[in-house]
Amino acid sequence: MKKYYQANSGEWIPQKAKMEWKCCDCGLVHNVWFRIGKLGFLEIKMTRNQKETLLVRKNKSSKRQ
Repeated sequence: MKKYYQANSGEWIPQKAKMEWKCCDCGLVHNVWFRIGKLGFLEIKMTRNQKETLLVRKNKSSKRQ
């Protein structure tokens, strides 16, 4: 399983063009893309990474037993 960056509350994080974010509470993993749009604003696109979400949740549930 992949290692994920653990951000602290209120922390500024340098971004890459594409990242993966994981929720520490429920294990949901998103692919996240960033770009500067035509009007100069930051645009963000997120999609669920089903495969990584299943792996994280499976690993999380096996540690509880």
